[in-house]
Amino acid sequence: MFKNKKMKVGILATAIVVGIAIVFALISYFGGREPLTASQIMEKMVENSSVANLIGEYEEIDLANDEITQYIGKDCLYTSRVQFVDVKDKKDKEENYYSGTILVFKNTESMELMADHLKDYSGVLNRKMPASQYGQLLHLIYSETNTPYMVKNGNALMLLNLTVSEENLTLYIEEFNNILKNVKYEQEDILQSKQKEEIKQKLNSYAEQKIEEMKKEFDSTILETKVYSLYESTISNVEKSQSEDELSKLKENMKYLKYPAYKEKYDEFMKRIKNIEDAINKKKAEEEAKRKREQELAENRHGPGMYEVGKDIPAGEYVLVGSGYFSISKDASGSLDSIIANDNFENNSIVKVKKGEYLQVSRASFYNMKLNPDIDTSSSGMFKVGVHIAPGKYKLEPNGSSGYVEVSSSARHNISSIITNDNFSGQKYISVKKGQYLKLSRCHIVK
Repeated sequence: MFKNKKMKVGILATAIVVGIAIVFALISYFGGREPLTASQIMEKMVENSSVANLIGEYEEIDLANDEITQYIGKDCLYTSRVQFVDVKDKKDKEENYYSGTILVFKNTESMELMADHLKDYSGVLNRKMPASQYGQLLHLIYSETNTPYMVKNGNALMLLNLTVSEENLTLYIEEFNNILKNVKYEQEDILQSKQKEEIKQKLNSYAEQKIEEMKKEFDSTILETKVYSLYESTISNVEKSQSEDELSKLKENMKYLKYPAYKEKYDEFMKRIKNIEDAINKKKAEEEAKRKREQELAENRHGPGMYEVGKDIPAGEYVLVGSGYFSISKDASGSLDSIIANDNFENNSIVKVKKGEYLQVSRASFYNMKLNPDIDTSSSGMFKVGVHIAPGKYKLEPNGSSGYVEVSSSARHNISSIITNDNFSGQKYISVKKGQYLKLSRCHIVK
């Protein structure tokens, strides 16, 4: 079959090499790949670009300086540890914040021991800082006090904070399990029952000590620098914005302070919240009153035209708004003899009409005095003392070279009602009493 021995030897050698390679491949596949340290697992995870984009940073912990390692001693549960930061989860958190941890243990028994300890940690916290006294606030501040999400694979354990997004959580878990697929860990230094109990006690003691430290820091530092300052800032913002939505959210978040540990600050903040609520309600009441008044004015507004008093409008006083002309007549003839009073006015005027008379208004609207429409008292116009301006002495200045001032006893605009009047230049003082009328033309009150 073969032409010479050399060819036979070559083919045989090749077959042996291929066979050995296949054997090693099968051993590697079925027997498991070399075990990985926590750092190696992390390095492989970030080889996936999707994971790399999520990781802000990661750090291998030197076990010689690791708190738990030092506390437990030579029987330390894990052989390597890496901590990493999720970019999205890290946002607005303190410098030493980590989103996840990867630990590799000597054996799965030790890994389970640590997992059980982490589950018990929240129990210790609740015992040391009971919900009846502290509520949920501590858990909101220290996310690591909540039992983290745990992923176990071989001798490796990955812990992920519950603050990591669900999407990122899924990707980390898939990549972690994919890397450790077919990795075979040896089970070394299996713990004896006595060792287990000793380590459990040390872990519990460590948890008690850390929570005591946490409680001390919480009482003296966290409340002032983080919690109260956050509430203070939020309350100040709502005080400025007067937003009902923001106030509603603030009131909802106050439930985290409604516990004996925070009573003094809670009461102080609730007083401020009550003041905000009162201010918002007052503002709403003012806006509603303004809306109703504007609606009432709009419904009772009379436009330019000629009106018969007693038929079209009732007898009484009316405020004219605008710069225009009015006339009061005894009949509808339109003759000069029928005119009782008339005037060209600036900004506004006031007229009193009787039943049977006719009021004609041009280039202005008018309202019944009882509605007390807003008028501008800073310029020329006619003002009722005690309604639009207070009784007292006023300083006047002309808008140009000269101005005109008139004080009247009524709004009939006849000579007999004039108490005093003057065309003046330069400044002038005038005194008025309640019930009188001050008419200004080409001049204004100096504030």
